[in-house]
Amino acid sequence: MNRSYGLPMRGARRYLLRVAAILLAAVAPMPGARAQDLSMDAAAAQAAKAITHAKQKSVIVFDFVGPDHRLTALGEKLADDFSSMLSKSTYDLQVESRSSIAEVISKGQYSPDVIHLSPYDPVLASELKVKAYVTGTVTLHGQEQMVLVKSRAVKDGKEITSLQFSVPLTGEMRNLLDKTVVDAPVPPYVDPDDKSYTSPKCLFCPRADYTGEALNYKTQGVVLLEAVVGADGRFQSIRVIKPLAHGLTAVAIATIKTWKLSPAKGPDGIPIVVRQTIEVSFQFH
Repeated sequence: MNRSYGLPMRGARRYLLRVAAILLAAVAPMPGARAQDLSMDAAAAQAAKAITHAKQKSVIVFDFVGPDHRLTALGEKLADDFSSMLSKSTYDLQVESRSSIAEVISKGQYSPDVIHLSPYDPVLASELKVKAYVTGTVTLHGQEQMVLVKSRAVKDGKEITSLQFSVPLTGEMRNLLDKTVVDAPVPPYVDPDDKSYTSPKCLFCPRADYTGEALNYKTQGVVLLEAVVGADGRFQSIRVIKPLAHGLTAVAIATIKTWKLSPAKGPDGIPIVVRQTIEVSFQFH
């Protein structure tokens, strides 16, 4: 007669549940506990190692954002310090100067506030000709700052590494935290909402050409721009709302600068200055 030396089914189920509960208790974090934090230099060393092992030979560090999605002088300093530590790593990694970010924003006629808008990160990094980029998010916990830094490949946006480090919140840093980076002022305009105003119309509006790099990557989509159309029918104060990578944003801006429009007119028939949204499409046919 065969006998089963296992636990009865009901008892076995209770036993397994108890074991599961014990295991969950063992791995669950204690209230208020968090993963061990790195120092900034240790995080930079790990990031440099990961970026290099991912075969990305160059990197740019964008301004760190936060708390509350703000871009502050503190976020700029933390990014400066992290970039400096990356450049001092023993790995063969080219760290692009952060001053080049302002140059590319000015050259591309981006609004300065794009530096804390994440959709622009890969576009700006692409125009800087780097292979990877680093972003950071700052949160406050008592008397210290927690900074979450992530690195991504420019080509496909794939995350390379995600690391967290802590920095004591000194009096000097509190002062920097209180200094919000001011966005560029919006140029004045008259918005022709009512029917007594006419909208600008294209007289000469050639299509934008593809760049060789965009063709290689098969990049498609729409560059969305906002600009003031002067009384002479020419675009002024061009601002990028939605960019595209691989040089297409710069091409879109350069192209609309060649456009000639009939200006908007008021009820008296006199040309007026208005704000206009422009879509420049890049599609394969």
